[in-house]
Amino acid sequence: MQLRDLKLVLSGGSELAGSADIAGADLQSLASGRLTGLMLDWRLDGRLLRPVMEAIGGRLDPAASGNLAVDVTRSALRRVTDALPDAMLSGDSRSALDRAVTALPVGRGRLRLALTVAEGIGAARLIVAGVADNPLAPEPLATLFEGATLAVTWEPGVAP
Repeated sequence: MQLRDLKLVLSGGSELAGSADIAGADLQSLASGRLTGLMLDWRLDGRLLRPVMEAIGGRLDPAASGNLAVDVTRSALRRVTDALPDAMLSGDSRSALDRAVTALPVGRGRLRLALTVAEGIGAARLIVAGVADNPLAPEPLATLFEGATLAVTWEPGVAP
């Protein structure tokens, strides 16, 4: 199954475009498929993410609001990106990911992610990672993304 030319255009100029490849699946058996490719091209307008990050940060730490909630969300994102296996990040992808997370929530720019997984990520891998004590720790993420390659580019300041 191939999903192509998916696009979400929001007011203010933010835009998320994507495509995906799912092996072993069709519309009737989507759950049995394995994600073998995912491309996201996100044009950030510099305004959209602040309320989202405040809401997430408030859920992660109920005592946090405003800028503190944004910091809580950014720290959580940083922990996840730091836990991604080095083997899956190609070239300058780790530093591009770090720069993008640092720029949030007011990062105006373009973030491109291209994930490829030869064997695919299916339900079995998701379950194994999901039942771990800390699913976002390095070991479960290494299992989930075994054989995966993630290419990341971050272009700051590019208008949507």
